[in-house]
Amino acid sequence: MSMNEFAPETPRSRLHLLALAGALLVGAGARVYVAAHAEILARDGTVYLLMAREFQSAPAGEVARSFAYHPGYSAVVSVLAGWLHPAWPDGWIVLARGVSIVAGLVALAALYAIARNIFDRRVAMVTVWLAALGETFTEVSADVVSDAPAVAMTLVSVALAMAARRALSAGRPRGMLWAVASGLAVGAGYLFRPEELLAAVVSAGIVLWPGEARTGTRRLRLAAAGGLVAAALLCVIPYAAAVGGLTQKKTLGDFVCAGGSTLLADSTLSEETIGAVRRTFDRGRQAMGLAVAPLAAVFWVTWLLKGILRVPFPRVLLIRPRPAGLWAMFAPLAFLSPLLVAMEVRLGPGYLSSRHLLMPALLLTPCAGAGLMILVQDTLLLTGWLGWARRERAFVLLWTGAMVAVSVFRALPALHEGKGGYRAAGEAIARQLGPGRRVLSPNGWAPFFAGSPADGVMRFSSHPFELRPEDLASPDALWRRMGGEGVLTYPAVAVNRGFLDDAPDPRLFDALRRDPRFLVLGPFGPAGKHSVWVILAAPQAETAPFRQTL
Repeated sequence: MSMNEFAPETPRSRLHLLALAGALLVGAGARVYVAAHAEILARDGTVYLLMAREFQSAPAGEVARSFAYHPGYSAVVSVLAGWLHPAWPDGWIVLARGVSIVAGLVALAALYAIARNIFDRRVAMVTVWLAALGETFTEVSADVVSDAPAVAMTLVSVALAMAARRALSAGRPRGMLWAVASGLAVGAGYLFRPEELLAAVVSAGIVLWPGEARTGTRRLRLAAAGGLVAAALLCVIPYAAAVGGLTQKKTLGDFVCAGGSTLLADSTLSEETIGAVRRTFDRGRQAMGLAVAPLAAVFWVTWLLKGILRVPFPRVLLIRPRPAGLWAMFAPLAFLSPLLVAMEVRLGPGYLSSRHLLMPALLLTPCAGAGLMILVQDTLLLTGWLGWARRERAFVLLWTGAMVAVSVFRALPALHEGKGGYRAAGEAIARQLGPGRRVLSPNGWAPFFAGSPADGVMRFSSHPFELRPEDLASPDALWRRMGGEGVLTYPAVAVNRGFLDDAPDPRLFDALRRDPRFLVLGPFGPAGKHSVWVILAAPQAETAPFRQTL
C-alpha cells in the first residue's frame, strides 16, 4: 500500500494547528528580521514607491502608462499610505515591506493547501516549514518588490482551483464560485507581475483535469473553466486597455524573436544556449533553497528508479501525488523554462535571477515535503520501527528540524549589504541642492534619496567607464564619449562601478576638482564596487555659453 493509504488522514488536531501556526510565526519572524536589518531597499523598490506616490496625485490610468511596472503593488502601498500617512521615504519603505511580509505569509498558507491536496496533511506541514525559510522567498517577501504578492496570488489561485475541482468532480455547482475566485486571484497576480497570467492556464487545467471526476460533470467543469478565465480577464482588460497591451515590460516576443535565433546553431545546441540552460537550472536550484532542492531530488529519483529501472521499493516509500497535482507542480516549469532560457540568451549572462523562477520553485516544494517523508520512512525501515506512529512523528520532527537548522542561516541574509553609500550620496545631493533637482545616475537609489527624478542614461551606456588621454581635454569629455552629451544640464551626477568595468579613474576627479564648474563629493559607502561619487555642477556650469561647448 502507498503511504497515503498507510497513514490515512485524521481530523485536524490542536497539535497540527499549532505546528502550522509555528511555521507561519517562524516565517514571519525571519522576514521581519531580514527587513529590519536591510541596508537599503531594492533598486526596483524606488520605482514602486515613486509610482505609489504618484497614485495619490494623478489619475490611475496616467500613472499606469507612465511606468513600465505593473501597478498592483504600488496601488496597494498607496492605499495603505493614504490611511496611515507614513513619513517619506522611510515610513513608506516600512509600509511596503509590511505588504511583502503579509503576502509571503499568505503564500505559505496557500502552499499548505496545495501540498495537502496533492499529497496529505503531513507532507503539507513539512512543505510549509521548508518553504518558510527558503532563501530567495524570504528575501523577496521582506523587500520592496512585487514578487511576494504576485506569487501569493498565483498560489491562492491554484489552491482555489483545486477546491473548485474537488467540488465540481463530485457534481456540486458551488465549485463554480471557487473557480471564479481562482480567476480573480489570477487577475490580481497579473496586476502585480505580468508572468503571473500563466496561472490562468495552470488553474484552468486543474479545473478541467478529467481524473477522478464523476460521470456527467464535464459540462460543469467546462463552464467553471470559462468562468475562471472570464474572471481573470475582468482584471486584465482594464489595465491592458490603459497601456495598449498586456504589458509595457519585456514581452514574450522580445525574447523568443530576438533570442530564439541563438537557441539553435547549425541544427545543434549552441554553446551559448547550453550555458544559458545551465545557468537557468542553477537559478532554479537557488530559488528552491538549500534544503528544498535535494529533498525534492529524493522524491524524483525514487519515482524515476521505480518507473524506469523497476527498482522494487517497499510500497510505503512510494508517496503518490494526485494526478492533477502533477499538472499544478510541473506545468509552470514546462511553460516558463524555454522563455527563461531565451531571456538569458537574449539579455546575456547575469540577467536571470532566482526571483524569475520563484513561482515554479514554490509549486515544486511539495515534492521536497514528500522527499523528507521518504527519508523518514527509510529511517523507520532501517530501525525496524515502521508502523510505530510515535516513532514516526519523532523522526518527522528530527528530519524537519535538521532541514530548518540548515536553512535558517541562509534565510537571514543582509539585504543589499554594502549599498548604503547610495543613500548617503542621495542625501548629500539633497543637502547641497535641495529636493526636486534632476540627478543622472546608473540606478535609482541616489536620485530617490535626493528627492529627485531618476535618469538612468549611464546604466545603458555601451562604453566602459575608463579614462583615456583625450578624456582629460576637458572635464566633460568623458561624459560626452559615454553618450551623455547633455549631462551638464543635470545639476548632479552620481556614479559608481555598478554595471561599469571599473571605478572612475582618480585623475578624472582630480581634474574635476580643479575646475571651478564642478564640486566632487565622496566616495560614499565601502570601498569597492558600490563606492559612490557625486559630481555637482556649479551654477555657472548651467549657463548657455557652457552648454554650447558640449
